[in-house]
Amino acid sequence: SEVERSEASVRSQAYLIQGTSENLALQAARVYLNVLRNVELHELAKENLANHERIHDQMKLRKQSGVDPGADLDQVLGRLALAQSNMVVTQTNIADAKTDYQALIGRLPENLVKPSAVNADLPTTMDEAEKLAVLHYPILKSARADLEARQKQHDTARRIMYPKLDVAVDYKWLTDVDIPRRQENLVATAVLSFNVFNGLRNKARYDETLHLISEAQEIMNSTQRQVVQSMRLSWEAYKTAQDRVAYLEEYVKATGLTAEAFGKQWNIGRRTMFDVLDTQAEYINAKSDLVKAQYEKLYAEYRVFNGMGHLVKALGLQWPAEANPEVALTGAPQK
Repeated sequence: SEVERSEASVRSQAYLIQGTSENLALQAARVYLNVLRNVELHELAKENLANHERIHDQMKLRKQSGVDPGADLDQVLGRLALAQSNMVVTQTNIADAKTDYQALIGRLPENLVKPSAVNADLPTTMDEAEKLAVLHYPILKSARADLEARQKQHDTARRIMYPKLDVAVDYKWLTDVDIPRRQENLVATAVLSFNVFNGLRNKARYDETLHLISEAQEIMNSTQRQVVQSMRLSWEAYKTAQDRVAYLEEYVKATGLTAEAFGKQWNIGRRTMFDVLDTQAEYINAKSDLVKAQYEKLYAEYRVFNGMGHLVKALGLQWPAEANPEVALTGAPQK
């Protein structure tokens, strides 16, 4: 029982290493995607600023030629200043994202590449995702191993309560070359002992292990509830982001066509400058919302894989060798 208890404890720690690896992978994915998202948002802010600078130059020429009054140019200057302010904000956000990346990874990001979606390997339903999470999530497997270790500990304590039987056999023989005879002695003893009273320590130890089993059982049940809750939230976030991306792609397409049409109509006097600025701003905002939704969807996919204990493998990585229970028990990789 003691050997089995120790083996269960080793497996528990190995699963904890797996769980820690999964959570670190999710944190790394978060800061990685955060840098890429803020870079793309900065590029959109630059596009927005370029649009305002172009409109400003056109309005300045119109004012100089007497086509438009100066009040319109003043409003354009105000919007241009706001666009420049947004540029500063996005630059700051990139710096903050790089700082978070360095704090977790240990170095500043370089040559980051936007990862492709991995939704092809995801479960098809929430129920399937829940079942896989309950079956494979490392922290829950660690809690199960802890429960097994407590049960074996209880078996050890229970054996102290039973009588102890010691059996000994002693066999001796003697052959003398001078005396033609042989002597043999066989002695067998059996001692049955029972600890009648030792200050109730055995009984207290027995009761303690029962409480430890109850504690481990409750920890396992609580962990399983948290795993199911986390998976349901992750799955809902994934489906929501998936739907938002589809709708925002249509929204971006529609606003892009509107902004282009308004720009052409402004050149022939059918639209005002503010109509053009408003539609272009809506187009930039739509693209910004799409970028955010795309990264939210990708991160939600990683959360689902993390909830199933498969994120490290989905990213093409491996757990540490100590995370393998067989390696942890034997000290060498299993052949």
